[in-house]
Amino acid sequence: MPMPGDPRERLRAELSRLGQRARQAQLASRHARMTATLLGILALAGALQMSADAWLGPHGSDLLLLAGANIPARVVRGEWWRLWTGLLLHGDALHLLVNALGLYLMGRPLEMAYGPLRLWLIFLAAGLGGSLATLTGHAMLSIGASGAVFGLLGALIALGIKLWPRLATRQRFSLVAAPTALLLLMLVFGALAGEDRSRIDRLAHLGGALGGLAAGLLLHPRIHRSEARAHHFLWREAGLRAVAWGMAGLLVAACLLALLRIGKPVELLPLQRQTFAYEGLTVPYPAGVRRGLWQGAACRGAMVDGAWALRTGRQPCFELPLGATLIVSRRDQQLTFDQKDIEALQTANRTGRMAWRQDNVMLYPLGANLLYWVLAREAVLPSAAAALQAILPPAHSATVTDKPRPGPLEWFVLPVEITPTT
Repeated sequence: MPMPGDPRERLRAELSRLGQRARQAQLASRHARMTATLLGILALAGALQMSADAWLGPHGSDLLLLAGANIPARVVRGEWWRLWTGLLLHGDALHLLVNALGLYLMGRPLEMAYGPLRLWLIFLAAGLGGSLATLTGHAMLSIGASGAVFGLLGALIALGIKLWPRLATRQRFSLVAAPTALLLLMLVFGALAGEDRSRIDRLAHLGGALGGLAAGLLLHPRIHRSEARAHHFLWREAGLRAVAWGMAGLLVAACLLALLRIGKPVELLPLQRQTFAYEGLTVPYPAGVRRGLWQGAACRGAMVDGAWALRTGRQPCFELPLGATLIVSRRDQQLTFDQKDIEALQTANRTGRMAWRQDNVMLYPLGANLLYWVLAREAVLPSAAAALQAILPPAHSATVTDKPRPGPLEWFVLPVEITPTT
């Protein structure tokens, strides 16, 4: 009989612990298949997005983004697939990596507790909850799986609540207290993100967390299941499997619809019109959007008066949907007066529509001395210009010539001042 402290007894105990850890690792790997599948889906979507320029041509990644991003103005007009495909698109590699890391860290314990089928349902329910929450805010475009990842955090809290009586104090802290504190901290950080907060879809995070919490509370963990309830369990599993396959079918259909929209302009709502007076000219500008000053290649500030900005030598700017910016400038502030400038302004003045100037830039003459110019990604320009059509001055409201007038450099002549009509 081995005595306490016997090396053989210690060896047996150590071998037993190693065997238990090996069994736990094997169980974890067997129950992490859905986590790996979800990571693979995100990685595949990210690879397609990052290589889009190679298989869609120039600006391919932007075209893919416009076809599948969650754009509330289009979702409410029937483009439902964006609620799903927006989850698969990301702003850059870091955005994708952060979401993939969160999925890996929280997906594995959830899959061990709920099983792969329920993890799939939780992930998609949370992602859908985040996408729907985006529709209630003012975001012009939303992408990323962060709403679904926040949902996994909510599902961990739900798991801790359901298993509360069986948990030790340390486990209660790990499953309920710590995830709740982390969730609140991340939501508060998003709310206090300052000027960059427009890049953080706080409503998607909150909606995803609530969706994951609700799904985690509704679904039953697959642990400590009584054999007496096996028959009822099988019926419930069959129903959940049907729902899971249905949601998978919706996701596939959404991706196909998004692919069919690649290369087509996004039909945005026409912008409403407001005006300010400057040097006898009524200058239209889009209502209901953020307006600031164009400084350092960015639109900064808010609620800036356009007439004051022009009088003081500044350039008022207006944020447009899909990341575009409208800027009002004196012509000598932005133009080099080369032939392309003249041709673009003449085309715009003749057609009554903004004219392409160069990559990412469109122009339109305004009165005698001003012009609009829109700055956006090349793929966004047609959609932004179409949305601006409702506020543009009428065709032939300015005369553009390549012959300078005597005196200071002035390449544009407007014989009669014309105030744009409403």
